[in-house]
Amino acid sequence: MPVLDDTLRDIFAAAESCFPKIWKMVDLGCSSGPNSLFVITHILDTVEQLCSKNNFIGSDNSPEFEVFLNDLPDNDFNNLFKLISGQVIGKNKKRRCFLYGSPGSFYGRLFPSNTLHFAYSSYSLHWLSQLYDGEETNPSKKKILSTLLEGISTQEGKPEVKPAIISATRQITERSLANHP
Repeated sequence: MPVLDDTLRDIFAAAESCFPKIWKMVDLGCSSGPNSLFVITHILDTVEQLCSKNNFIGSDNSPEFEVFLNDLPDNDFNNLFKLISGQVIGKNKKRRCFLYGSPGSFYGRLFPSNTLHFAYSSYSLHWLSQLYDGEETNPSKKKILSTLLEGISTQEGKPEVKPAIISATRQITERSLANHP
């Protein structure tokens, strides 16, 4: 996960000697199975390593964590919390990590301003539902969706697939970030 690791290192470089004692993050589109925790565990382990390496947070060099698990309200959050109930997430058995379910679409506002230090989404295909709004009068969205689905389903590297994915991801990211000042 080189891009993720580079991003976390950049956050630490920007923080200099001041890193929050409670680090708050969200997994947007967390799903409900065991894979939901894989990236969270990696992020928490990496943050603790960076804190230790940089002597942040005092003697134990480890912040407390608040992790928000976000998905649509139909997600089986009960299954997710049963999966993690009583388990320590990651290598550090003394980790202080508090997990919360946060149902809702991240196309709308989920948190108050200045609540989170880090947000990520492991998967982007679930965003496709927002590209096609059912309007027959919107051929560009229809073309993006059909190109994406065709490229994904046939596993062929058609030249128009990559630009369509980049364009769709840019639109979605900008719209989502606009809702979270």
